[in-house]
Amino acid sequence: MLNAVLIGIVPLSFFTLINIGYLKPEAIKIAPNEEKPGDTQAQKITIESQLKKESLEFYPSAFLYAESDGNYVTFYLLEDNKTSKRTIRNSISAIEEQVASVPELFRSHRAFIVNLNRIVARRGNSSGYQLKLKGIDTEIPVSRKKAPTFKKLTGKLEG
Repeated sequence: MLNAVLIGIVPLSFFTLINIGYLKPEAIKIAPNEEKPGDTQAQKITIESQLKKESLEFYPSAFLYAESDGNYVTFYLLEDNKTSKRTIRNSISAIEEQVASVPELFRSHRAFIVNLNRIVARRGNSSGYQLKLKGIDTEIPVSRKKAPTFKKLTGKLEG
């Protein structure tokens, strides 16, 4: 019986110790020159709807993340230190094309676009991350496919 326990516990302990670093959330430093809505250099992003009747404007620094839900995308924005939700009829792919010129916005998953400047912690490994954003409790996923690109982009932020 002792041999059976050792055969099970020793390998489990060994691999747990090797991967213990992946269990702790990593802290990421936020870029020091974060834009503020009052900045003259910051330009508003305008998102056009498929219907062309509605649009959404916001500053990149106010954007937390966007989440796709079928034919709708919900934007989570920081306004007056409160998180607000705005929904627009569009696909996440069309939104990604419209915000492609903004380097701090990154499509982390098939259903999420996230503001890299708002990330305060991440946990996981190259199989995918879970992101913690400043000001909200929701965790944002990073898919396995997007993990290497995410790692490169956040490596620039950490320096």
